[in-house]
Amino acid sequence: MNVRHLKIFVSVFRNNSITKASKELYLTQPAVSLAIKELEETYQTKLFSRINKKLYITDAGEKLYEYALSILDLYKKMEDDMLHHNYDEYLRIGSSITIAKTILAPLLKKLKENHSNRQIYTYVNNSE
Repeated sequence: MNVRHLKIFVSVFRNNSITKASKELYLTQPAVSLAIKELEETYQTKLFSRINKKLYITDAGEKLYEYALSILDLYKKMEDDMLHHNYDEYLRIGSSITIAKTILAPLLKKLKENHSNRQIYTYVNNSE
């Protein structure tokens, strides 16, 4: 089971139809049916009852739907966070006291104005 399976399952649940879910997801009907079948085999339970060509969610399907929503929401937050933040973006500056007093302070001010999302670490000490 992977995120793709959960997205397909949620779409089938919301549309109450494999055909509508396949159109929504731009997948073939057999691909959607296979994903649902794989989920059912993985968890060894029926997620939908199929009666007169209609889908009815089972209790296990209801439970999986709750989990799937939580997982997909958390996955989306992770994707957004990782794609829109560069955690490697930091700058370390070491300086002597004299340089820090004369040059570093104005330089840091300009850096923070131009790179507000960048973390800047400074280390100031004697020249020794």
